[in-house]
Amino acid sequence: NLLLKPSFTNTIAVKYFTYNTLKKNHFIARAQLSVFSNSFSTSAAVDSNYIRENKTINVNGNNDLQTYSEYGFLLKKMNIDVLLTGSYREETTVYYFNYKPLKSFIRNASFALDLSKDFQNKASISIDFSLNYYNAESNMNVTRDIDYWENNIEFDGGFSFLKSFSIHSNIKTTFRGNNNFFDRNKNCVIFNYSIEKSFLKDNSVSLKLQGNDLFNQNIGIERHLYRNSISESSYNIIKRYFLFSFQWKFNYSRVNK
Repeated sequence: NLLLKPSFTNTIAVKYFTYNTLKKNHFIARAQLSVFSNSFSTSAAVDSNYIRENKTINVNGNNDLQTYSEYGFLLKKMNIDVLLTGSYREETTVYYFNYKPLKSFIRNASFALDLSKDFQNKASISIDFSLNYYNAESNMNVTRDIDYWENNIEFDGGFSFLKSFSIHSNIKTTFRGNNNFFDRNKNCVIFNYSIEKSFLKDNSVSLKLQGNDLFNQNIGIERHLYRNSISESSYNIIKRYFLFSFQWKFNYSRVNK
């Protein structure tokens, strides 16, 4: 398309940060809006012989809105660190199909809660909860909107005993909501566990045995939203396996006299 014009992006952003080290809390908030002028888009046309022609054109009306907030604080009585996060994003895209202007919207909202506690370097525990919602709609087909959710809950904990032994476990559960396009079960629970024995006075040498995905449920799935379409990719991934390792941590320094 020899008639293409230069494309410009105009962005306005607002950010706010505050930290209080003594009270162990912080707050972050930011919002950003990008508006595109003469944005590059696609014009697709299919003729009676089912031959498809794609052409790059200039359009107006594309924009991208993003917001994010984060609040972290300490529950002093229980000595628990708390982190709350939330975000929202909305993308608007203009394109053409069979010479008809179309507009699509992709939205994503997320919320997360993280709790963590440390027991004087002898043990640690954390619990993370996150919820994501996805939505896509287009005036190309108003009866086939796309929406689904995904929920993750993760537990992580470690414990040291007898001065030289330590154990660690991690459990992550993933629940994916079904939709009109993909309805097979995609939920999984991944359980990892390890035990480690340290040697020498400085614990610089250790032997470690770990088992990953003990329930053998790890699955490789990715979903992508683009305009008025959704795709789901499946790929091979290593599931349950065990690993034995030897580790030596060393520091060497020379003092010149």
